[in-house]
Amino acid sequence: PPIGPAGGSAWDTFSAVCWLHGREVHDALGGSVPIGLISSNWGGTSVQHWQPLASMRDCTPGATAGGDLYNSMIAPFTVGPMAMTGAIWYQGEANVGGAAYYSCGFPSMISRWREAFKNSALWFGFVQIAGYRYSTPYGPNGTLPEVDHSHHAGDLRQSQLAALALPLVGLSTAVDTGDWVNIHPPDKQNPARRLAKQALRQVYGLPVTGAEFPMYAGSSAVHRNGDVTVTVAIRAGGKPVKLTTDAPASATQSTTLGKGPEVKRNECVTAQPALGRAFAEDCGYPAILGVNATTGAALSLNATATIGADGSSIVLSATAPPDFTPTSSSYGRASWPRVVFFADELPVIPWYANFSTTNPWTPPTWLAD
Repeated sequence: PPIGPAGGSAWDTFSAVCWLHGREVHDALGGSVPIGLISSNWGGTSVQHWQPLASMRDCTPGATAGGDLYNSMIAPFTVGPMAMTGAIWYQGEANVGGAAYYSCGFPSMISRWREAFKNSALWFGFVQIAGYRYSTPYGPNGTLPEVDHSHHAGDLRQSQLAALALPLVGLSTAVDTGDWVNIHPPDKQNPARRLAKQALRQVYGLPVTGAEFPMYAGSSAVHRNGDVTVTVAIRAGGKPVKLTTDAPASATQSTTLGKGPEVKRNECVTAQPALGRAFAEDCGYPAILGVNATTGAALSLNATATIGADGSSIVLSATAPPDFTPTSSSYGRASWPRVVFFADELPVIPWYANFSTTNPWTPPTWLAD
């Protein structure tokens, strides 16, 4: 757009999260560092459109072409290459249902972009996709819940976390800032602000507080006298956190920022009938998963969740049927994760993990892509 104040038709296609992120970084640095922004974005596209050929081959051996949008909207900046400090990424909705591929394609894309820009230290920040009505109720007048698509959304968010295995990758999330009826939620400020804190800490070395999200860091189970208890360690930046159920203002705002039927972000969408068909299964309530040791049948137990005595763990409890063997647990694995636990005003990131896993991006199994 021409140089001038932000706003007007010239800015209609510029990324709001990009601009807000840049403003937050600029202001936090006191205007001492010029911040240039390039908005290369195209709505409704899959990660494959943005992967260079080498990345496509990392995940699909024998691929013969790179993504068309990488070739047209990213590759031109690699000529030279242009000096870049970082990139931010808010995508994934079009890959819901393809989490297994995404867990390869997304981190591979980051690594190959860094190669193309000849900058192994190119910072990369991303936003977990927002809560939205991914499930498809069925039956007479849509009266029965459908959970596969809801789980697909949760799994895609988890697959995004695979990028955290790489250095200099920053996480933001929109799991608690979504809009049930709008895949483009109006709240861009919170995800952008969270991204900016990551950049300020990782790129500019500022001692920013409230930048690291509380995340799954391992779990264990005790099964005794028909009761199952799963204790999940929660860490932020590798350190124990002080958990609370006191929701910050960002979690209790209107999902629509006051424009149309709304529900508080930390409530299940079933609390607002005007939002249309929604079920408890859409809200990712805590669950302990396992199998019947005799028949091998998979079972999922609804669990209560409380903060552990150490203040930095979450304890899931459930009554189990005979022959139940617990294998894993989940929290927020759904279209609309109901956020319950917080640390430093940030939501605990949803998880789906077995008891041998200590990282938050490795699920027991992906639903079939």
